[in-house]
Amino acid sequence: SLAKALDASSEMERWLKDGAKDAFAGASQNSRKPQRKEKGPPPLWIYSVELSPESTKDLAAFWEKYSARLPNMTPVDDYHVTLLYLGGGSDEEVAQRHTIFQGPEDVARLREKLAHSEGREMRVEVQSIVWDERLAAAEVWGDFGEMCANKHPHITLATAPKIAPRLSNELLARRAAAQDLASGLGEWLGQLSLREYESALLEWCASMGAASPEE
Repeated sequence: SLAKALDASSEMERWLKDGAKDAFAGASQNSRKPQRKEKGPPPLWIYSVELSPESTKDLAAFWEKYSARLPNMTPVDDYHVTLLYLGGGSDEEVAQRHTIFQGPEDVARLREKLAHSEGREMRVEVQSIVWDERLAAAEVWGDFGEMCANKHPHITLATAPKIAPRLSNELLARRAAAQDLASGLGEWLGQLSLREYESALLEWCASMGAASPEE
């Protein structure tokens, strides 16, 4: 009958209306769903010279002669010479830690040079052993040329508990400042993130007659 046809038509209309609403709701939810981004490579942390197995063995034996004097220290897991420590920082932050850089552009140039030198063999010679109550390091010479950002190239040998190996830079910079305050203070303050105070501190040391960081 006409009444039944109208009822059926109305029911179909409601069904289509509700179904369309659900379909649009689903489309809206799908469009708002965040897309999973592909992970890129992890940030580069450090450029370094890795020692050969033979050199590692010889250096470990050399360190044994000193380790008895520093029983609180534990040898590091691997011996290497850091050429450029990035540590997740920007080029500007890295430039402020090293006196050899005039600005972030110098850091970028060194990074590029090091990236193209992977696999190159280098000669490394131990010059001296330096330590304090925190850590011990071997100051080294190498044919790095201008590829080492550290003013005092070294190999960290051992550390006390909870001491980061990278503090070897501060240890060697402090020793250099003790030997010659005028030439070494800036590098030491850079390791402490205090380089902006170099001029004021040099003036104060001159007025007070201080000749070393200990004074």
